[in-house]
Amino acid sequence: SNLLRELANLCEDTLADASGAAQAYQQLLDETPGDGALLKKLLRLYEQSQNLAGLVQVLGQMLTNAKQAGLSEVTALALRLAQLKVDASLDDAGALALLREVLATESGNAQAVAALARLASSPGPVQSVAAQLATGALERLGDHALVVQILEAQLPGRSGARERAAILHQIADLQ
Repeated sequence: SNLLRELANLCEDTLADASGAAQAYQQLLDETPGDGALLKKLLRLYEQSQNLAGLVQVLGQMLTNAKQAGLSEVTALALRLAQLKVDASLDDAGALALLREVLATESGNAQAVAALARLASSPGPVQSVAAQLATGALERLGDHALVVQILEAQLPGRSGARERAAILHQIADLQ
């Protein structure tokens, strides 16, 4: 454990080897998954090296730890992880679940609603669910123009006449 820590510090500080340092810190983290200082070091290294898989893993662990400890940063971590997943198109279903969690605690969270709107405007398996959540949140916030854009983005993916008519009816009601 001490040798791994020394190796990690050597790689990071002396050799400027972010990858080597991250590997050593990851091995240390495997021994102590709740070590917040290690998680923050890994987060910084993965951000510097733009290692998306590493970022998702570390943010996920930080979120798990925060939930278990009942920390106030749960919402911020869930939002950050969801945005990363949406931005990198890594896991739309996982992002949607995280955004639901955020909106359950902060129904008017603008960043969560914006991320949902992006999911709702992009073709994919979560588009219709994201659209329902986003349009509901946006209607509560009074942003009817964005609701219309999201609904219009749904039209190309709808082949049934009834589905298309229902969406067009919603759009007409908002305009």
